[in-house]
Amino acid sequence: MDRPLRVTPLSARKLSVARAAVRLLARVFETPGRRPKDAWLQSVLRRPDFFGFAAVEGEAVVGALTGFVLPLTQRARVELFVYDVAVDARRRRRGVGRALMDAVRAKARVLDAACVFVLADDEDTHALDFYRALGGAGAKVTAFTFRPGRAAPRSTRSGRQSG
Repeated sequence: MDRPLRVTPLSARKLSVARAAVRLLARVFETPGRRPKDAWLQSVLRRPDFFGFAAVEGEAVVGALTGFVLPLTQRARVELFVYDVAVDARRRRRGVGRALMDAVRAKARVLDAACVFVLADDEDTHALDFYRALGGAGAKVTAFTFRPGRAAPRSTRSGRQSG
């Protein structure tokens, strides 16, 4: 018998739910290593620019979503960036991810956000199909990542980077 699904915001007041969400994210994304200590997790959960939701069936966290509220500089609005969405493998294709994204869209309405956006690897066809099924529109962008603490290479006259 399926238990009713409820989506609840992650908060420092419900630390056990937040811990379970972090464990689920680590399992789904196969990120080995130690989990953050409670003090770190509580500090993240208390940040005004962070949001998260857990999808719970009974007492089990079966889905988790984290993100950030990004203030715009060109107008007095915000955008919501969904950083991670994870659903337990045994609960996929049962509306858990949709319920989590619905919670974000409701938050966006309350905040009068300009948009909600999420990044997905081009190779992750399941994620791409999921976001399209929810009505998301893909955008052709390239994401760049940088290591902290390294100076940017200088440009040469030929337009090539020197390092």
